[in-house]
Amino acid sequence: MNKATHLIHGAHHSATPRPSVIQLAIKEKSALYAAYMPIFATGGLFIPTNRDYQLGDAVYVLISLPDDPQRYPIAGKVAWVTPAKAAGNRTQGVGIVFPADEKSNALKLRIEEIVMFTDSHCHLNFPELLSQLPAIRQAMVQAQVGRALCICTTLEDFPAVHQLALTYDNFWATVGVHPDNEGVKEPSLDDLLSLGRLARVVGIGETGLDYYRLNGRSVADMHWQRERFRTHIRAARQLAKPLVIHTRQAASDTLQILREEGEDGSPGCAGGVFHCFTEDAQVARQALDLGFYISFSGILTFKSAQNLREVAALVPLDRLLIETDSPYLAPMPYRGKTNNPSYVPYVAAQLGQIKHMPTEEIAALTSHNFDVLFSAVMG
Repeated sequence: MNKATHLIHGAHHSATPRPSVIQLAIKEKSALYAAYMPIFATGGLFIPTNRDYQLGDAVYVLISLPDDPQRYPIAGKVAWVTPAKAAGNRTQGVGIVFPADEKSNALKLRIEEIVMFTDSHCHLNFPELLSQLPAIRQAMVQAQVGRALCICTTLEDFPAVHQLALTYDNFWATVGVHPDNEGVKEPSLDDLLSLGRLARVVGIGETGLDYYRLNGRSVADMHWQRERFRTHIRAARQLAKPLVIHTRQAASDTLQILREEGEDGSPGCAGGVFHCFTEDAQVARQALDLGFYISFSGILTFKSAQNLREVAALVPLDRLLIETDSPYLAPMPYRGKTNNPSYVPYVAAQLGQIKHMPTEEIAALTSHNFDVLFSAVMG
């Protein structure tokens, strides 16, 4: 399922649901991330099909999961329809919601065991993490952190970031130059387009604006940041790859430039994520209105972050991501220590408290959202 799938509201149009049997074999974890629909309280799956279904139709599904010899029979109902040739969609199909019974709950729990946590933003190429990578990867397994997006901050560092994604099948990479980095190679549009087309590069960034350290300069003097940001946006649009946005004490300009560059959520936009979100509810709403996702880091767990927790409560479930931004911003109870992707469950647990949901459901939900955002380019 991709991010343009549409929920169709309305009553079922047939007096008697048509009997239907579907056998669904999901062989890869990536396919399960794409198919699972945790927006349904009892769980559900998106099933590609060219059959003509209506909302409420009864469907019997026999499901096979990755690395699991058991087949799970579920008598579900159609709660989501993506019609053929819907604008922006590549896949016609239906969303089947599981019933609230013992068999379905067993399947839901099994899926959520497989669909582990995803760290949507980390810097594993930084020396303090790269030197400990075998131990970190083992810690990720123990913490059920299944995937990580390795973020590029300079063109000089890109080869190391990219190599992580080429070496490990549960890592992906971005390409970009952090707005706060001066004295580094300035990215041209051609640079970003060329590197952005490489295998396992799924996003552009991190990019954006950072007015926190002006070092005696005025905001007007930061024109070079704004031009750099525009270059990244244009590359993302040409590549049809999401933006990874950093904004610090610069939200107004960040949003304005996105609008000026045509990033308004309409077809053809790159979209993306506001990472390590620390802004207020008004900025969150504007980012959401532009079609962006919101990602929360370990800051969400800090005692001083009550205002941020209130913002998180307002973000729709289908637009949430979690991250570590490691090696920085370790969550409680590790605040002040070197962060790493195995700590992202602490962010999920805090988000679960805010949303009144089990941590496992936050894991499934945010992993699904990650897949929806990046599915078109993950390959």
